[in-house]
Amino acid sequence: MPQSGNIIYTPEEIRGMILGLDTKVRLDNGEMVPAINLDNAATTPPFKQVAEEIHSRLMYYGSIGRGMGQKSEVSSEVYEAGRETVKEFVGLRKNDDRYVVFYTNNTTDGINKLASALIESPDDVVLTTRMEHHANDIPWRMRLKQSMLTCAGTVGWIFQVSKEFSRPSIASAAR
Repeated sequence: MPQSGNIIYTPEEIRGMILGLDTKVRLDNGEMVPAINLDNAATTPPFKQVAEEIHSRLMYYGSIGRGMGQKSEVSSEVYEAGRETVKEFVGLRKNDDRYVVFYTNNTTDGINKLASALIESPDDVVLTTRMEHHANDIPWRMRLKQSMLTCAGTVGWIFQVSKEFSRPSIASAAR
């Protein structure tokens, strides 16, 4: 069973913490049934506690890092404090400037930002495998002349399979 510290949660308790799990959707035949979420990477439902916290702060919402009004300052403080909370959550010290937490809209957006930040030249090389999801593979390949496809051997050695790939077109990348 999942644990947090010394607390053990049952699957039913965990389901009770998540917003919208019992939301019904209409089937093609008109029947209303509970939705089954098979794509948490794209549409993860929020925890109820998170939704409640957001709702409690909405009246103080202002542009983050841009405004001089009180609402903007409050929103900016909460946003920046969140970075330190994330650092602490992953075992880093708060206010340790060697590490940066940046927020993204989703995993694909994060991988795109990371590829943009790390690839300095089209001549850089990225090691990848055949099992990469296209959302992880394409951001790297779009920025490089070549990628190095690798496979792990039976004893853990990595060997090169190919340096060639076809650069995806914008149309195929959007599929």
